[in-house]
Amino acid sequence: MPSLDPLPAGSKEERTEQKYKNIQVLKGLPSDRLMSIMFAFKGSLGVECTFCHVKDQWEKDDKETKQVARKMIKLVETDNQQLGGIGRVTCFTCHKGQQRPAS
Repeated sequence: MPSLDPLPAGSKEERTEQKYKNIQVLKGLPSDRLMSIMFAFKGSLGVECTFCHVKDQWEKDDKETKQVARKMIKLVETDNQQLGGIGRVTCFTCHKGQQRPAS
């Protein structure tokens, strides 16, 4: 999984929210990292892009799965902060290539 760590405050590198529309959770990341993150999500859940996105209208929020994905990204970020570097969770940790994690 590519890093979700944002760029340093003084960085002049283009950020996701400068290049893409409706970025709400993945702000501050280098814009060229976004697609690799999206493909990691896709692989971790075994889905296609249109599972969360409206085809050719990627910025739309019409699908509930996109809202759930944003919540899950925040959850993973919080969990990794609480681990304090002694471990790391990703989408694949629970999903293992499935839309829904095993119960």
